[in-house]
Amino acid sequence: LELPESSYSSIIKGDFAEKEKKKVSFDIDTEGLKKTEKLFYDFALESNSKVIVCKDNLVVLDKTPFYAESGGQEADDGTLNGIPVKDVQSQNGVIIHIMEKDPGFKNGMEVHCVVDKKRRMQLIAHHTATHLISAAARNVLGKHAWQEGAHKGVEKAHIDISHYEKLSSKQIREIEATANSYLQNGIKVIMHEMDRKEAESKFGFSIYQGHGVPVARPRIVEIHDMNGNLVDAEACGGIHAM
Repeated sequence: LELPESSYSSIIKGDFAEKEKKKVSFDIDTEGLKKTEKLFYDFALESNSKVIVCKDNLVVLDKTPFYAESGGQEADDGTLNGIPVKDVQSQNGVIIHIMEKDPGFKNGMEVHCVVDKKRRMQLIAHHTATHLISAAARNVLGKHAWQEGAHKGVEKAHIDISHYEKLSSKQIREIEATANSYLQNGIKVIMHEMDRKEAESKFGFSIYQGHGVPVARPRIVEIHDMNGNLVDAEACGGIHAM
């Protein structure tokens, strides 16, 4: 059965339309606030953090284990002092926790943060998988096969790859087999910041998959096989498997 081309966009919209968010500005002056310390890059799932601002149901902490939605990866869920966190967003480097209700926190008080571990692990797996599929697509189709976008949710994830023609069944199977082979043979993930010029010189401009905007010190995610061969290297702010 041959599906019409419009079916694919309909499928994607059906999967992710309810998760699409409009750009919103929060009623907090983040310009004058210090950037939030990101504990999630150390895979933290809990912390005792200090409240910097609490306004209605919006909470800013000095440090947080909660990953803020970015790069197509959905935000962490969890609780602050047992009160549900329903969304996490970043504005000017300041991470804003959108609570289920006004928690009534006072500035300067300490709160206990707990991230939903099961959700975090699923998002990590899906985000890492998109890197492997992107690498597999370039391996099978050629270096021109560029990531145009991606979404990493809990139930499923997708990645958009550019190519000059519709993929054949054989190419799809090859991409799937190649991505699976990376996992079956084992991978090692290294995440670190690098000077932009050094990163571009070492890995080329393919680090900007998904049309990421170059910054002075991008966070580079390297994936190697167990023999030390490079599988993929991208500038990415998400959380990945180790």
